[in-house]
Amino acid sequence: MRRGTTMAIAVVLAAAAQATGMSGGAAMSVRAQDGVAPCRITTITRAAPARVLLGESSRITLVAESTCPDLVMAQDLIVMVDASGSMLGPHGAPTKAGARSVASDMLRASPATGGVRVGVGMFNSVSEMLCPLGTSLSAMLGCIDRVVATGGSKAELALKEARMEFIRALRVSGAATRTRGVLLLTDAELRDAECEPLKKAAAEMGPGHSTVSIGSVCISPLCGRACLRELVTEPDLFAAVDDVAQIEPVIRDIGRRLADRAGPRRGSQMSIRVWLPEDVAYVEGSARPAASRQADNLTWRYGSAGVPGAAPSGPVTVTFQVRPLRSGSVRATHRALASVVDHHGRPVSAEFDVPELLVLAPGPPVPTARPPRPTPRPTATTPDRPATGRPPGLGHAIHVPIAWPGEVPGR
Repeated sequence: MRRGTTMAIAVVLAAAAQATGMSGGAAMSVRAQDGVAPCRITTITRAAPARVLLGESSRITLVAESTCPDLVMAQDLIVMVDASGSMLGPHGAPTKAGARSVASDMLRASPATGGVRVGVGMFNSVSEMLCPLGTSLSAMLGCIDRVVATGGSKAELALKEARMEFIRALRVSGAATRTRGVLLLTDAELRDAECEPLKKAAAEMGPGHSTVSIGSVCISPLCGRACLRELVTEPDLFAAVDDVAQIEPVIRDIGRRLADRAGPRRGSQMSIRVWLPEDVAYVEGSARPAASRQADNLTWRYGSAGVPGAAPSGPVTVTFQVRPLRSGSVRATHRALASVVDHHGRPVSAEFDVPELLVLAPGPPVPTARPPRPTPRPTATTPDRPATGRPPGLGHAIHVPIAWPGEVPGR
């Protein structure tokens, strides 16, 4: 059993900008719900810088916060036990022991309040609900003891029987907010011809807006493991057991995992999708984490661990770069949409405001002034010495001693 959720989603769509360094403003708006989920989504849009030169990139920030009502969740779980002739083998008794442990764990944790209900059914060549959904532990244990192995095995009948019980209980109680789960315990080989109708039955499980979690334990080395892996709603809701001694504890563990879910994690998803206009280019490879890209749009999908494919447990940050292709006022995105599916499988979505960029065309180049040439400085000279009879025009810049007739050199 699980209480309702408050989901905070922060999505940052960003790019490194070599631009002018001006910061853009932020727009905040509270969005009315668009969908059937009773959730409220608040969005924030910011562009920084909001003013760039043509050829430069800009960073766009989108923040979305989704708040859903805090609802007390009730839970229904149906345990379907294989009653084909092959269950007469050594794995039959521990399988029934595992089913008893699952019923005991759930009903003792929520005694007779209606918060948790358990049902027990069996299947072979036909199917039957031995105990409809209820809160009596002693009744459930007695129904499990009534499972008798005989005949063939048609596993798809187990899911059809469980679906009919969910629909019956829904009509009686009207508890649309209850989460639902099915635990399938089988040793069926499930070849391709048998697997297809089983998968079809699984796809038809959810009555109304509810989502049904499906878990399974493969209790024989010969059972159809590949088929059952595809059948379960989450990978950790499947287990295969070869050791007979491990059958009961493994079944109990899968039952606890089903009990811990307020519906499957796939009923608590978020996606962000951004459409780009024709006059804005996405910078290839800039999305962090990597986004799914198709033509002019980017998509991120999350489901519960804060990584792609898991539901967000807190703020999620995503970045990418865009570059305007023309000058003037340019819309950074054509459209941006946040979509959430609450834990009942009900969708809600909200639009982000579209940020606008002011893109400036670069002006003509300004010529650089040449520095002035330096003025040459005059060279000082030594006056001529007429007393020595030297030729005029010779100064100290070129000074070579010359001896004239009748004169000693160097004087």
